[in-house]
Amino acid sequence: SRSIYRESIMGPQTSPKASFDEQYTLYSPKSYVQFFLKDLNYRLPFEAMGLLGYYFTYLKQPDVLETAIVGSCHGIDSAVLKYGYTYDDIIKYWLHGEPETHIFSGGNPRYELTMVDINEAPLRFAKDVGLCKNYYRCNMKEALPADLLQFLESKVDLLIAVGITTYLGFDSFQELVQLVERSNVQF
Repeated sequence: SRSIYRESIMGPQTSPKASFDEQYTLYSPKSYVQFFLKDLNYRLPFEAMGLLGYYFTYLKQPDVLETAIVGSCHGIDSAVLKYGYTYDDIIKYWLHGEPETHIFSGGNPRYELTMVDINEAPLRFAKDVGLCKNYYRCNMKEALPADLLQFLESKVDLLIAVGITTYLGFDSFQELVQLVERSNVQF
């Protein structure tokens, strides 16, 4: 049978899909930055947040945008949007430096950032270095915790979800869109 053949080649309970768990679950972003940014040249957060920041300079909006970033991992989106960091800055401070000692302060006061992700350690890192004021840990493929749901529905002006649509899948992404429709989110 096919499954016996697969086990003889790959061993039991081995998935042929690549696993990036280590990069997403560690407190320090060094492994994430090395693999995704440096090795794969992943630049979506820089492009998306750069365009978003540019776009918002031309919109009439509240003085402060309560912003939730879903799928935020270590907070690269936050570093770009609120603090103006570039790809080269992240490589310099998070790969070649000591990311735990590089504290973010000041930044664009228009963004009050809350991060949402499935893994606690990267969220703790982001909060510890000043990339967000709050965070929620949850699996976006499951029912959202009541406190997060209330926060998203009543407090958030801007919801950002960059690079997570393939992880979420169509049904979960559709639920996120429906949440936005019934919420306070304006952008």
